[in-house]
Amino acid sequence: MPRPFKTAGCSYLFRNHFVIRTVRCLLLIAFMVRPGLAQLVYDDGGSHTLTGDSDSVTVQILNGSSLTLDGSFRESFFTLEDTAEITVNAVVANSFELNNIPIVAKGNSFVTINDGSELNGSRSSGIELQDASQLLLGGGMVRGDAGRAGIVAGGASTATMTDGEVRADLGDAFSSGPAVLLRDHATFVVSAGKLMSLDLGVVTYDDSRFEANGGIIDVHDLTPTAGIQSFHQSRVVLNDLTMSVESPQTSIPMFDANEESTIVVNHGAFTYLGFGAKTSLNSAMRTQGDASLEINGGAFQIQNFVDPPTRNATPFNVFAASETSDLVVSGGTYDIRLDITDAQDLSLPPKLFLAQDDGTIEIRGGLFAVEVKDARVSAPAGSVRELEAQSASVITLYGSNFNYPLGPIADLEGTLTGQLLDGSAISWSFLRAPTANIILVPEPSTFALSLVSALLLISVHRGRRRSFKA
Repeated sequence: MPRPFKTAGCSYLFRNHFVIRTVRCLLLIAFMVRPGLAQLVYDDGGSHTLTGDSDSVTVQILNGSSLTLDGSFRESFFTLEDTAEITVNAVVANSFELNNIPIVAKGNSFVTINDGSELNGSRSSGIELQDASQLLLGGGMVRGDAGRAGIVAGGASTATMTDGEVRADLGDAFSSGPAVLLRDHATFVVSAGKLMSLDLGVVTYDDSRFEANGGIIDVHDLTPTAGIQSFHQSRVVLNDLTMSVESPQTSIPMFDANEESTIVVNHGAFTYLGFGAKTSLNSAMRTQGDASLEINGGAFQIQNFVDPPTRNATPFNVFAASETSDLVVSGGTYDIRLDITDAQDLSLPPKLFLAQDDGTIEIRGGLFAVEVKDARVSAPAGSVRELEAQSASVITLYGSNFNYPLGPIADLEGTLTGQLLDGSAISWSFLRAPTANIILVPEPSTFALSLVSALLLISVHRGRRRSFKA
């Protein structure tokens, strides 16, 4: 049975006059407890069920106790601690005036959200996991509000999503938060369901990990931040994902790897729609700091309406690596369309690959179809530059049949033709700074064959020397 919630801080008042202590106690309770909120505590280690249609319930689940929630609960909040469990088959809807997270799990607690459930944060996240707690999201909807994340996970907690929807909406604020925010060694694995935000799909910090083996990420608004953004030493692995990023008023990254984080894309379908190049985030996929972005596969549809550089000094880039970061593209198909809305200064064209500072880009494969069109007439040749290496950056291409000798290209600009490792033919314009490098590397089989031949020659030569000495 639940026991009444004890309000701490009233006992010392009984040393005073009856009227004074009564008034003080009532004032203290008024500040600590919202009027009308029923206070329930389950701490006996048993299993309990809370049903019905109720308003204003605040529940603590402690000491290995478990609670099954059925029905509808408005302006209600649930806190789990000490290996407690909650199974939600209910609607928990909170008004915008409140500022509490519907479910907070601490201390190795376990949260299960089933189909048909709905958790609505009010100026808060929908669920927060702490202290190695776990979440199984098998259906329903979890919603963060007013600049907060749908789900926040930290403290080595783990979330598994097999269905359902996680949303971050505007509420009564001017911006929404990410659908999922991970920090402090947390892990989030999604195999199905949808993550939706008006600002940012997923953001990872510290040593957290996000893994997608299915599911959908949908980010769309006038000025969102990014599709997926990683920081510190976090890691994002996309084994399979359907993702859409739409930003009709600016160009923001679909993938944005920062500091020492890593994003790996193995497979999926990715759609990007941006407009203009009004900020430094003017790349569909970018890495900076000491981060790495690795794209091994996937089908990409990228469209960007490029504002003229007469109004914007930062033209759009599809791929960009800056500072000391690494970007590797080994495969995938890329259907890229860049629409020019006004006369374009061809001295500042959009780029397919841009390396800056000490950044490095490796291109091993991929099928690239790039189309550039003016809003009035077909864009002239040269309106896109496929390769540009600035400062002390390095761009390395792996393949064969290049029209330049293997090794660093001596020319500062020109056109490079050949085949990448996967057989994709390229004919790309390039530009490099005198301090930057564009390097051509042979396919591994050719290099290995040359190495074996050299070793055989050395072996034969040594054999002849031994025979002569004998």
